[in-house]
Amino acid sequence: MSSKSLNRFFIFIASLILIQISMFEMIATMDDDLETHKTIESWRKLREESKKEGEASQAKEKKNSSGNEKEIGNNTKNLQEKTYVSIKFKLSR
Repeated sequence: MSSKSLNRFFIFIASLILIQISMFEMIATMDDDLETHKTIESWRKLREESKKEGEASQAKEKKNSSGNEKEIGNNTKNLQEKTYVSIKFKLSR
């Protein structure tokens, strides 16, 4: 073989090797993209679940707080009445 044909042969082999390497990189990138997609989907599901749990806890908290507000209102009213009676008693002495 002449040196010219030998050079062409090596260039051909090198180009095949580069093509194989690029194909492997492309497949690896696709696998990474697939893993990334799965990860993003799992994050979305977790975020949706946490959002639902948050809404449920807010609804529960709102329900509890409305009861607490009534209780606080009653306590405030009782305290005002006690203060009024105490002041009235002190003034009547």
